[in-house]
Amino acid sequence: AGTKPKLVVVCTSGGGVRAAVWTAAALDGLARDLGPGFNEHVRLIAGASGGMVAAALHAGRAVHPLAPGLGLAEVLAADSLWPMWQ
Repeated sequence: AGTKPKLVVVCTSGGGVRAAVWTAAALDGLARDLGPGFNEHVRLIAGASGGMVAAALHAGRAVHPLAPGLGLAEVLAADSLWPMWQ
């Protein structure tokens, strides 16, 4: 009581799949280590390219959760081209 709420601003960088996986790992780690309150304090997400894809998926998990046991980094790092190639 009497304290100001925490404000979290997330800024990601671009770089394709590498940036997406790195951003996902960082956001998953922060949410795991800081608890569920971390996501409640995020008010702004800015970024580009792959980093923004991961940040958007991270934010979207509140509405559409991933399958149990899957981390966001594992989902983004999975080979998505091989099934299409076949």
